[in-house]
Amino acid sequence: MNASQFQNLVDQLKKLNADPGQAAKRKFQLRNKTCDSLRRFVNPQSGWSLDTEVTDPCCYEIPAPPDLNSQEEAAEMIELYWMAILRDVPFAQWDDHPMVAAAAGEISTLPLFVNRDDPNGDPTTSGFETLSVTSKSLFRGGELARFADKNAGISENVGPYLSQFLLHEIPYGTLRIPQRCIHAAAGVDYMTDWSEWLHVQDGERRNPNQNLVGQHDPSQRRYLSTMRDLATYVHYDALYEAYLNAALILLGGGYPSNPGNPYGPGCSVMGTGQDQRPHEHEEYLKSANRGAPKYPDQDGFGTFGGPQVLSQVTEVATRALKAVWRQKWTHLRLRPEAYAALVHRSIVDEVPVPYEDFDIEVERILRASSALDRLTSSRGKRRGRGHRPEPNALLPMAYPEGSPTHPSYGAGHATVAGACVTVLKSFFDGSVQFIGPVESTADGGHLVPYQGMDAHSGKMTVELELNKLAANIATGRNMAGVHWRSDYTQSVLLGQRVAIDMLYRKSATYTEEYCIEFNSFGGKPIEIHSGQVKFAGKKLNLPELKRGRCLEASECDIAKALSTVV
Repeated sequence: MNASQFQNLVDQLKKLNADPGQAAKRKFQLRNKTCDSLRRFVNPQSGWSLDTEVTDPCCYEIPAPPDLNSQEEAAEMIELYWMAILRDVPFAQWDDHPMVAAAAGEISTLPLFVNRDDPNGDPTTSGFETLSVTSKSLFRGGELARFADKNAGISENVGPYLSQFLLHEIPYGTLRIPQRCIHAAAGVDYMTDWSEWLHVQDGERRNPNQNLVGQHDPSQRRYLSTMRDLATYVHYDALYEAYLNAALILLGGGYPSNPGNPYGPGCSVMGTGQDQRPHEHEEYLKSANRGAPKYPDQDGFGTFGGPQVLSQVTEVATRALKAVWRQKWTHLRLRPEAYAALVHRSIVDEVPVPYEDFDIEVERILRASSALDRLTSSRGKRRGRGHRPEPNALLPMAYPEGSPTHPSYGAGHATVAGACVTVLKSFFDGSVQFIGPVESTADGGHLVPYQGMDAHSGKMTVELELNKLAANIATGRNMAGVHWRSDYTQSVLLGQRVAIDMLYRKSATYTEEYCIEFNSFGGKPIEIHSGQVKFAGKKLNLPELKRGRCLEASECDIAKALSTVV
């Protein structure tokens, strides 16, 4: 896409923004002419749709992403370079791997993490923070928990890198599904030379199903064990897949529901009117029970039961997508693969980048990066007789087609992750310990009991593993090279707000008396009951819903009130 084509795209989006209703009456095109040989833009109009279940997408906002010419953007790029370098190092070997230690050392010096004092602020003016990172906290989520405790580091550095919900067997009715996955061949990256990079930027259609292992031979499938495996998982997943699996694992394992569930902590999965807990976990899980049910002779099913959470965890996904798609086509943030080309032009070729030079401090951060030095020097080594590739700073991509054909910020996977995990935390008791933690072997061939020093720390709770699941799925896209860290952090908060909006509106539709409480991604309590929401002990300024009463349009400034929830 050249400059005039990009300007046409912006002009069309401005017209859509000014009068969304007219889009259906005219031929809405983002290119001057269509071409069947080029990839198509992904669903830009969805962000201007309406919604009958939650606030319309146009009402949600996320802060602007880091400026192109900022230290924060450069820091995020360096993290992505390290992810690409370490893409095939098994998680099981991270504690002792020298390259992992090198990555943690450099990342600890970078302004990479959202400002805890101003999470909704413009990062270019508010700035990002540095945090001490180790092999145990490298590339993890969980930094949002610093909003609850200013002395906290990264809260998800407990247990294996991967959430238990990506490893344990999935009980799907009478099926038992081991999470052995098709995976991409190690060492195969894309868009590392200028010819291939340019073809992708020009919209060339490419086969995404290249170099996959286990497509036709189930014996070759394995448990997730590397960042490349996780990147491949989020290349092909149905967006709510991991969270539906988590709900099935929790229901099938008999984990107790939220203490505020009016029917008590036992979940009737099949509507049989009896407790569904597996016998071997019964005593342990009974010990987690708190309080008596409000309706001791009844069980939840369509409301406050298994079928409700299984439908809501999928229902919220499309609403989260529409909210983030509005942000994508508003902020128009470029993908990391494009920024890497600017880095090459400025740092390797020492040619001024288009429009403006990199700020001197941005240039200093990039020039000092050991990740960038490793990439460029490795590409300058002789590979075969008579062939000496030119060093470049292009980002090695995990996907043949590179990034999707929609802007980077926010991230669809991360927003859906925030929304779906919030629904799960509202339904299950997050304080309960996860039973039987495991991790995959270095080759992904087997699951083994997790034997880390924190295995019996009491911190490997359902809530932790759900938060970790959201971070794994969202960050898996970063590991592929298609998203930035701040795409994850801001989008997971957006998804959380969409889910709370949905849960709040539904709260006035029940006849049951109830009050559910769970923690936000920022580690603060959220309380929802009968048309009211409290965050960190304070009632949010939302219209007080009453059963059977619809909100008037003038009362729908809900997204603004929810923007304080982190």
